[in-house]
Amino acid sequence: MAAVGYSNLGMEVTEVVDAVLAYINERKLNTLYFYGHSFGGMLATEVAARLRERNVSVKLILLDSSPFSKYDILDQSWFDGVVFLYESGFQVPSVLRGGYELGERVVNKHERTWGQIWDQTLEQLSPIAPSSVLIQSESDYIYHFDGTRFVDGLGDTRMAFIGNPNDDTVNYETARAAWAKAFPSTSRPRAAGPTAPARPCEPAVESLYLQSDH
Repeated sequence: MAAVGYSNLGMEVTEVVDAVLAYINERKLNTLYFYGHSFGGMLATEVAARLRERNVSVKLILLDSSPFSKYDILDQSWFDGVVFLYESGFQVPSVLRGGYELGERVVNKHERTWGQIWDQTLEQLSPIAPSSVLIQSESDYIYHFDGTRFVDGLGDTRMAFIGNPNDDTVNYETARAAWAKAFPSTSRPRAAGPTAPARPCEPAVESLYLQSDH
């Protein structure tokens, strides 16, 4: 999705789908692979399903630490608060959000160096950084996401899940299990040739993880 970008004024899935489709047509792409980090995996799944309605198929979706639902978010109280404010029409000031997340980085100092903390904070307060309303609209999307709506909408699209079991944001185990349960198989037994035996079904969600020390 980052290849086409989306509005810093908030996220609209239809606009993302239209932008991706225009990108595909402009470059005459035939084979598509989607990578979605965190909420991006949810969005990639819905975009792939919507593209299929327009006769455009995605070969693979790689989910990286993507929650399957709001229940996979570890900090439920903070998450509920962000969504409540957004749906109440309150836009969290970027400085306030930046201060809160700076505090989180300092508390979890073992995850990064002081230099990284400084650089990430400056990036966040930059005029071109993701706005608070974009962050809030993304959070609202996660809050209401229902992956089961797309179970019959992906056709032969394959899926894989990677992530860090020690992730401090998303529960790796519950997210992986939920994706695997919802998308257990997209392959059907079929013959590779006139006399070849049928190929056994393969799982649509192949789970693996990347361990990180930082």
